[in-house]
Amino acid sequence: MLPSLLSSYAQGEMNNEYVYFGFIPSKIYIYRPKKIVGGEILDREFYLDERSVRTKAELTILGNHNETNVKIFLFPGPSLKEDFWVNKLEKRIFRIQNGSFFKIVSSKPVTVVLAGGEGVEVGNDAVSTFWTSTDGGFIGKEFIFQAIQGKVGSSYYLYALEDCEVKLFSENGVEAAKYSLKAGDVKNLLEVTQFKTYRIVSTGMIILQSFSGSRSVFFPSLEGGFVGKTFVGRAEAKPGDVWHEWQFLVVNPLKNTKVKIMDLEYKRPYDEFVVPSGNNCSLKIKPSLIFVESDDPITLMHLSYGHPFKSNYIGGGLVCLVIKAGQTAPLYIPEESEAYLFVAEETIIDLDGARLRLEKDEFIVLQPGLHLLSSDKNSLLMMAHRPLLPPNQGLYSFGICIPSIQSASFEYSVKLNLSSSPEIPWMLIIVGGLCACTLAAFLWLALHKRRRL
Repeated sequence: MLPSLLSSYAQGEMNNEYVYFGFIPSKIYIYRPKKIVGGEILDREFYLDERSVRTKAELTILGNHNETNVKIFLFPGPSLKEDFWVNKLEKRIFRIQNGSFFKIVSSKPVTVVLAGGEGVEVGNDAVSTFWTSTDGGFIGKEFIFQAIQGKVGSSYYLYALEDCEVKLFSENGVEAAKYSLKAGDVKNLLEVTQFKTYRIVSTGMIILQSFSGSRSVFFPSLEGGFVGKTFVGRAEAKPGDVWHEWQFLVVNPLKNTKVKIMDLEYKRPYDEFVVPSGNNCSLKIKPSLIFVESDDPITLMHLSYGHPFKSNYIGGGLVCLVIKAGQTAPLYIPEESEAYLFVAEETIIDLDGARLRLEKDEFIVLQPGLHLLSSDKNSLLMMAHRPLLPPNQGLYSFGICIPSIQSASFEYSVKLNLSSSPEIPWMLIIVGGLCACTLAAFLWLALHKRRRL
């Protein structure tokens, strides 16, 4: 079955508002090692790099539609900070103080980007996040996004969920690239330049991800929300390398469930296993581009603690997910995380068997560990995940596209019909055929010669 949007923009228009929540991490800085020899950190002594200290982060609003009213509120209160209008592809940037909590209300879906830290500001670091479409969900046919990445290469990946023709436009409307993709294809957007705004238009359903191997990220489900049975995306959790020993693919199931992983690059099965319920299953996998399928609902996360022994040790990041009303979500909050759960209206929360009542616009702290969470209204979880070492480490850089709390209700029907056999390059087929023909001719000549003798 081809992907189809069952409920999204129409639902938002009926409610006439989209609500986004978030907070600015309180620790935006980096502790650097005092002594590095050959890339190795010696003596485990660190110092605060004063140049990396930031007291504010940037909140960017990108217009997805014309004549969109946007209001930004700050907590406590919430008190109104900004009230403005944006048109399609229009950008508004606001700098907000560390430790601040905010709420955004828009009359139509907007792309909300929160980013900060020295690494992002100077253009050295990429970020890990999935981007919302112009309809507000994570699956769609049109995306407007901001390029947050390093100076060299591209960290943006486009996943085709069905056969499609895709065009990439720069912020001035000029066509920068076009692609013809089959279902299951992945395209690295090499034409993307840092700090620029882009628009993608596709004839079929796609997903857009930016990814840095040293940054954590939750995977949205192809069914909608973040609890589901199918996922696509990029992760870095390769076995055998010390660097990757601190990066995992984390599967959280609601009950004993079989999980299959497919290598998207070669479109072939990679692994199949059963995950017991109530467990946080941390995996090492060789492929980076993956399709994950489970028999029962799970949550999926690329978790990076950085590297505790190397000079390029910065990990963590800012991550979030939305949880649909009436849905039970298994959640893993890593160590050294600052995590908050937000609700937009009066909500009953069931957290690990305890029932809580939250008022409109209220948020609570979630402690590190494995949790089971459900609620009678949609909710949004955001966390600042810091590296493990040193214990007082901050976030050197971060960036995330924040979904609306309404997007938790969006539902999709997606079925990727990927081949179960590995792709064999045509050149290998041709060469193999030529070798077979040569071998057959050689055997025929040898046999013919023997008969003559």
